[in-house]
Amino acid sequence: MLKTTVWPHKLVFEFAYGRLVTFSLLLGLTFGLSLLIAPPSNSGQLGLMSFFCFIIAYIIPASHFINFQTLNEFDRLAPFLNLSASECEEKRFSLATQTTTEQLRLLVVGVFLGLGHVYILTESEFGFVDSLKSKDTFVLMGMGYTLFIWVLLTMVISMLVRNAFVFSQLAREHVSIDLMDTSYLGAFSRVALSSTLVLVGAQAAFPLLFIQDDINHFTMLPGFLGLFVPMIALFLLPLIPLRNRIRGCKAAEFEAIQIEMKKLTSTVISPATNQDILQTLQPLLTYRDEIKKVKDWSFDSPVLIRLLVYLVIPPLTWIGSALIENIVNSFKI
Repeated sequence: MLKTTVWPHKLVFEFAYGRLVTFSLLLGLTFGLSLLIAPPSNSGQLGLMSFFCFIIAYIIPASHFINFQTLNEFDRLAPFLNLSASECEEKRFSLATQTTTEQLRLLVVGVFLGLGHVYILTESEFGFVDSLKSKDTFVLMGMGYTLFIWVLLTMVISMLVRNAFVFSQLAREHVSIDLMDTSYLGAFSRVALSSTLVLVGAQAAFPLLFIQDDINHFTMLPGFLGLFVPMIALFLLPLIPLRNRIRGCKAAEFEAIQIEMKKLTSTVISPATNQDILQTLQPLLTYRDEIKKVKDWSFDSPVLIRLLVYLVIPPLTWIGSALIENIVNSFKI
């Protein structure tokens, strides 16, 4: 079946700084329409509206950027893959597209997930059925935004997970492992890390929900888990098979070295006193030491630094939000 670009990415402008322009336009459009349709009556509603608008405006260009980065990393990795040119092109094309049927199926899944979250949100406060009959435009708008965000997240996360599975298969079956130069394998860790960026950014927006005084934290749980669980999977899927391959290659090299050393030492009674044997063993011992130095995980320093930054962003925003809330509350009479 014919595959096309996923529909959220068709909204992103392709010119220079197109993603930034897309983010700005989406944020301005959603926020402006929200103010026009259902103006917030308090700071809690303003925070909730800001959260919805930011998530929509952020996820679309951020996922587009991540997909662009994934394609670039695939191109860097392509010379080291034991795939034909046509197979390589097919793998690359699968990273950026989905069939119409797949997109419709994900749309249905997103709608059901969104309805489930709307039910949790409304049943605990107003009642699901009564909320549907409500004349409060802000409540109806919140339900609509929740539904749309779940549709959007389902599409984007599905794309990212699919890409992670493609790189997982490359690591498991197709990439060549050169233990003397593993620098090109950094593409896997960069893809794993960048794939989590869109979800980390979304988690960082959760403090906007804390502005509400009477927020039910249980109602936030589905959204938080819907971001956190895929984030862990996206990070580990490409890396675990690669780690297993590297460890397997190291074990095979150690075994081969040991066999060669036994061949050399089995012919003499005391290898330690035989200079010819020692000179022959030295390169093998040096090679064995070099193999030991090869890391099982394909991380370099920049990737590790970015990983630490990504891990601390959400907690820092939550802590900052709590501090600001305490300061504001201290001024209340």
